[in-house]
Amino acid sequence: MRGNGQPQKRCSGVRLILSMLVIMAMAFSLAACSITIGGISLEITSIDSNGNVNATVTLSDINRAEFLSNSNNALSNISIYYAYTEAKAAELADYAGKDPGSTVSVLQTAYDGWYGVDVSPEENNAFKTDPTEPTSFSKQLSFQIPAEAEGKNIAFLVVLSGTDSTDGWGSSGDASSVIFNYTWKADPTVTAPTAKTLTYTGSAQELVNAGEATGGEMQYAIGTDDQTAPLEGWDTSIPTATDAGTYYVWYMVFGDDYHNDTAPESIEVIISPQAEPEPEVIPDPAPAPAYTPALSGTARVPSGTAHPEVTVSSTNEITPKMWAVLNDDNSVTVSWEKIKNASSYILYVEKNGKAVKLTETKGREVTLKNAKNDTTYKFSLKYTRNGSTFSAPKGYKANLRVYYKPTVTATAAKDGKILLKWNKVANADKYVIYRVNGSGKLVRAGTTSKTAARIAAKSSDTGYVVRASVNGKLTKVTKTDIVTAE
Repeated sequence: MRGNGQPQKRCSGVRLILSMLVIMAMAFSLAACSITIGGISLEITSIDSNGNVNATVTLSDINRAEFLSNSNNALSNISIYYAYTEAKAAELADYAGKDPGSTVSVLQTAYDGWYGVDVSPEENNAFKTDPTEPTSFSKQLSFQIPAEAEGKNIAFLVVLSGTDSTDGWGSSGDASSVIFNYTWKADPTVTAPTAKTLTYTGSAQELVNAGEATGGEMQYAIGTDDQTAPLEGWDTSIPTATDAGTYYVWYMVFGDDYHNDTAPESIEVIISPQAEPEPEVIPDPAPAPAYTPALSGTARVPSGTAHPEVTVSSTNEITPKMWAVLNDDNSVTVSWEKIKNASSYILYVEKNGKAVKLTETKGREVTLKNAKNDTTYKFSLKYTRNGSTFSAPKGYKANLRVYYKPTVTATAAKDGKILLKWNKVANADKYVIYRVNGSGKLVRAGTTSKTAARIAAKSSDTGYVVRASVNGKLTKVTKTDIVTAE
């Protein structure tokens, strides 16, 4: 290959110069195209993103008998000149239409680049001795076009040089070049559309966020899968769908005069079934007063009656003789067994690592009102006898972790919904609402930070439960927590 300066002219005996000027422009990675004029064809088989060209030049309509009648006849050189600047392309056009037998000497001012290659004696001999007796000769070429030529009209002048004393090469006619107009198309700039996250609404919804294209027009179509692009239905409008399901939206850019079409691509879009609606929030009632632990020696709960969530433990691995339980009104009742000959009992609770006296009583049970949620209480006991105070024996200690639950009421409304209300739980950051189905399983219906909600009634509902979330932990559920609509 020679790429700078003027190609050498080859003249021996009678010379035949065949030339063809082709103005064409092709996008990188363009499919093969072929131009055949006056017995010369230029086929561009590929152009990559760097402008590397693979091409084939063919001389056809050869009078084989006349050409083989003289052993000196041969094709010696192929040169391709190209021009993509307007002025040079116009000057290069002047070299088109040269008659067979004339000499083509292209001035450097008429082209932006050129490529030349020799046809070897071995190639000529292979043509002459081919038993299939071909009447055309082809040569594969590889050369590079500058990237700045992309998107412009390019003129190609193909010049074939050789010796032909019998006019065998020139049998195709008097003129051997014609001007063609093509465009070397650039790839468009594309911002791909994106799938939307959709849920069934009963109305048509656009399936994708629109894409953008510079150098062409983006169009869409809905296909049957993600493998086969649809053959029809392409439009600039964004496709829509109503029903829940999976959709395959195809898109491509149809290039303008100076840009390629893009290959079709697909996007999977899902319209999810209608989600269970979030509960309708009802404003909170007036806030309850702040909790202040207090003591009452009058409210009594039978000893040993445990709240469904309460776990009573002793600090010693012996039979407990003292118990702390959480009541439904969120009070705490502490009770203990009788100590022989005790005159009174003194109840203590631990605060900041120290035992603090709560009260002294002659009974064996004390109720603390308004216990704080998410709090651990540690109780201990002393007793008096004959004016002296003694520590209680082992087993007279009890610990209680308070996790109290909302008290829920359920009312059937006329609009077919269920109105749920509950008391505010201290330190709760949210409330989770559940349906109870026929199998006794909890089915989540929604979440709210309020103390009331409306949810749609379902025929499968057998009850409802509300759980409070305190520091990320949900209150436990027992059968007594299930409420039904009145």
